[in-house]
Amino acid sequence: MKTFLFSVLASLFLMESGYTEGVNNSSNKNEKTQVILRLDDIGFCHSVNMACKKLAEVGVPFSTSMMTPCPWFEEAVEVLKEHPEVSVGVHLVLFSEWKGYRWGPVLGKKAVPSLVNEDGYFFHSVPSLESNKPEKFEIEMEFRAQIDRALKSGVRIDYIDSHLGSTKESREVVVKLAIEYGLPISGTFGLERLSTYTVPYERKKEAAIEEISNLEPGKTYLYVMHIGMDTPEMCALEEIRESGLPEMCKNRNAQLNCLLSEEFQEALEKNNIELITYRKFFESHGLEEMNTSNYERR
Repeated sequence: MKTFLFSVLASLFLMESGYTEGVNNSSNKNEKTQVILRLDDIGFCHSVNMACKKLAEVGVPFSTSMMTPCPWFEEAVEVLKEHPEVSVGVHLVLFSEWKGYRWGPVLGKKAVPSLVNEDGYFFHSVPSLESNKPEKFEIEMEFRAQIDRALKSGVRIDYIDSHLGSTKESREVVVKLAIEYGLPISGTFGLERLSTYTVPYERKKEAAIEEISNLEPGKTYLYVMHIGMDTPEMCALEEIRESGLPEMCKNRNAQLNCLLSEEFQEALEKNNIELITYRKFFESHGLEEMNTSNYERR
């Protein structure tokens, strides 16, 4: 085991170029293109949970990153237990970015005081957290607690990633815990990342179809989406950060409707694209293939 861990560590910290061999080295037009559909933020609110449930019920293969410190975590667990085919990751949380809807650490503010504001909530951005001089050992304690909460829930956990952003110290902690828990990190396998996050909600479906229609045959891609229902709960949410999207409920609902649409499904078939989960991807790609040299976020 020590020899294996040493090999993994060496691969993680000495690798200088992105991993491509065996994943993205094919150009055969008759070969299927694979897309890992990763839906972030289950557990964040009821609207997101119900959107994921709706997608699972119609049989769309996807992975979803779970936020364990959030108020709707327990409902998310119920949804995921009903759909064990969904691949689940732990969306490691250091930030709480919504006006009037905040959350704090799993361990509580007294255990990790450098990670929270005076009210015990996580800060809303990387700069606001860094201004408080977060302690690296507290980040590790909190991330470990979040992973443990997810594992103890009874839901199968396939990977980990980061919510919203990261610091140098938090990235180092994520790599350490990935090795310790044997959980791959999303975004470290050299896969091109697709997203229509900043596209206006009126054009999200059109943009997504255009994006998947221009993928290279035989490659594997990571498509990150943020779905939700167009409900009063979701529509009431507004980000503290100036970079946040307006009308979040319409943006998230547009991404959900895109995935449910006949047009999107037809585009997948026409372009010989297979939606897969991280669980399936990791059946043939392990920890030793991760490259954390450019690991920033998500």
